[in-house]
Amino acid sequence: MNHQPWHPAFPPPYVIAVVALAEDPGVRLTTNIINVDPESMRIGMELEVDFEPTDDVWIPLFRPVGAPGPAT
Repeated sequence: MNHQPWHPAFPPPYVIAVVALAEDPGVRLTTNIINVDPESMRIGMELEVDFEPTDDVWIPLFRPVGAPGPAT
């Protein structure tokens, strides 16, 4: 969990994780975990991807399975 205010666009705290993909366990992504109480995070949790649009790029973020999605 990051507690440092490195950039105004990313206010702390936020969870940084290395995620292994179920489709190819050899692939790892360094990303943020969203919609989660940081204290409830555990190694091995099942996650699902949530793509966040930023300009013309979609950033893969992950949230625990069953967590609420983004507000629409």
